Amino acid sequence: MAIILLSQPDNEYAVNQISALSQNKHTPQVAYIASSPDPKRQFYQQTQAYYAAMDMQLNCYLELEDNFDVGMVKQLLEADIIHLSGGDTFRFLYWLKQRHLLPALRAYAIQGGHIVGVSAGAMILSPSIMTAPLCGDINSIGLTDDTGLGLARLLYVPHIDLKNISVDLWDQITQIDSNILLASDNSAVVIDNSQSHYFGEYQWSDSLKEGKLHG
Repeated sequence: MAIILLSQPDNEYAVNQISALSQNKHTPQVAYIASSPDPKRQFYQQTQAYYAAMDMQLNCYLELEDNFDVGMVKQLLEADIIHLSGGDTFRFLYWLKQRHLLPALRAYAIQGGHIVGVSAGAMILSPSIMTAPLCGDINSIGLTDDTGLGLARLLYVPHIDLKNISVDLWDQITQIDSNILLASDNSAVVIDNSQSHYFGEYQWSDSLKEGKLHG
């Protein structure tokens, strides 16, 4: 099992860590869960090209809302890697819960499957998406239970400019009584058999709380 959390997939740390999942595999199969409807498959096709550049094949697309195809779930869970896309974290988690997919995804990972989460998808890998408002997400869908997959035992915030944390963002961070991983777009977190590895530019909130904030 390997769980990878990314702000953005297009950095060398992300590519290196995802490429490592292909060891001993001939053309690994990847499945994609869309965070919201993608009628023209624009984001899906971009992700297909991304994996194709690493000699992986993305050929399973699962949408959770009106065009949900329960028949695709079996193919999804047979893939070598499942990709959780970026988007509206609250909406994404809401529909994963509506489709009762969290237990299946947990079991998939525990049994050795790999999951790559990007932005919203990365936060869903955490115990809770309580940090989603820190990157601008609004709970407009009325999600009442923010419990995530819990496969990564950390709270995660993507897209953080670590050299320019605003006073407003800092105020929000200090209101959360937990240590939070603040991740830049140039970073990757890999959890492999309960061991966590951090690459690129990131910062733990607790390590900043005693320092001076420059906003």
